[in-house]
Amino acid sequence: MTTQVQADEISAPKESNIDTVALYVRKSRGDLEKDLEKHKSAMIAKCKHEGWKYVLYEEIGSGDSIAGRPIMQQLLQDVEEKSFDAVIGYDYARIGRGGSGDQEKILITFRNTYTYYITISPYKIFDFNNESDEQQAEIQGFISKFEYREIKRRLRDGKRNGLFAGNFVYSLAPYGYIYNPKTKGLDVDEEKYKHIRMMVEWILNGKSTYEVAWELNKLKLPSPKGGKWYHSTIQRMMCNRVYTGCIVGNKSKGASKKYREKHPNARPYERIPESKWIVVENCHKEIITEEELNKMKDIFKNRPKRRYTNQARMFSGLIKCGSCGKNIPHKTPESMCNCECGNRGGYTDIIQDAIYQTANIIKYRLENVEKDDMQKQKENNLQNKINDLEDRLAKEELAIERIEDAYEEGAYDLNRYRKKMKQREENKLELENDLKKIRKQMQVTDKNERNETISSIGLFMQDILEAKDHEAMNNLYKSIIKEIIWLKNQDATKASVTVNFL
Repeated sequence: MTTQVQADEISAPKESNIDTVALYVRKSRGDLEKDLEKHKSAMIAKCKHEGWKYVLYEEIGSGDSIAGRPIMQQLLQDVEEKSFDAVIGYDYARIGRGGSGDQEKILITFRNTYTYYITISPYKIFDFNNESDEQQAEIQGFISKFEYREIKRRLRDGKRNGLFAGNFVYSLAPYGYIYNPKTKGLDVDEEKYKHIRMMVEWILNGKSTYEVAWELNKLKLPSPKGGKWYHSTIQRMMCNRVYTGCIVGNKSKGASKKYREKHPNARPYERIPESKWIVVENCHKEIITEEELNKMKDIFKNRPKRRYTNQARMFSGLIKCGSCGKNIPHKTPESMCNCECGNRGGYTDIIQDAIYQTANIIKYRLENVEKDDMQKQKENNLQNKINDLEDRLAKEELAIERIEDAYEEGAYDLNRYRKKMKQREENKLELENDLKKIRKQMQVTDKNERNETISSIGLFMQDILEAKDHEAMNNLYKSIIKEIIWLKNQDATKASVTVNFL
């Protein structure tokens, strides 16, 4: 017995055997930025106390598998190259959450390279070549995964129960509404209400969604994402039952292809049949009546597929007189009429050349523009603020759920429940307002506008070559152009063409 104890003591990992370590910092569900800083400080303090040299590996995002954690992938590669004596994480869940395949990969990598894993809370050195430590690690990994699934289940159940109660349970309110944390419902945004009513009237009076998008872009009204309007966005909005005062949920399950690139364990996206949707009526003020919504659905459903008739010319509605400001109509498909004020017409190929040249120049300049360090730093700071606010908001929502659970289980009386809920709801409202302001600041940065303009011009240049009809070309021109100013006086030998893009 004595011999066995001595052997265990000899094989037990000692701090004195460690010289160089990797510090792995990763955001877990519910962590705030200040929590991560606290974790990092504790790990660095331990290294300084022991005299260990360290390299910091900081995971920006949070993924439930190694495939969604690029920094962990790099760390494992460095561990395989025997770069460290140990890896330090704040707790086992930093590496212990994920599928059994991920767990096995981590254990094998650490075991084969004789690399320790050290946790700060609670403090322990795991030696995966020690059978007892390996078993404890497997149990810790199972517990971490179980806790993660429980959190997801509670959030999913809470969201579903909220839907049945008529609460708005999604992160962003639809265009035209503002989330009210006190009622957990939607209030009408009076300014955007006018925009939606304008869209409804236009569509019911015969405008296509392409034409509506062009009109909105000419008015410089930002879309729900802060950029340009597209016909598909408008059609989705006009068919959305939330605008009739309903809360609609359970429309799909699974994750998008883009999300699954970083989270391969996630289920594929699947749309649920409309008969199985959760629909709760009369939850908030309607912006579109049921009758109007059904009429627009019929319009979209019965509208024939776009068979272009050549009734519209290439630049119909786009060319304006540079002298008097009136519209200049086509004379033939390839030419324009003279204006009443004396401005002479001409051939449309001059305008086509001007558009392509201007578009290419704009695209080249935008692609090659260099932002200064101050602008980059500004964008980074705004994004960091958004991440922090989103984390704090998620924690407040989780706290509200826990208060509700505690009240239902009898842990709180009514007065205490109301007091705690009031404080949390006020905190949530303040965070949501701050988040809204920061996101607006992000929208006005030139990055999004620049990238969207580059993308729009690129798609236009590709699609215009494939367009076979004047009506199709007219819709494409209207997707990026507000107006074309044409000026050719009686004594002018050449026309002046100015292209104003949206």
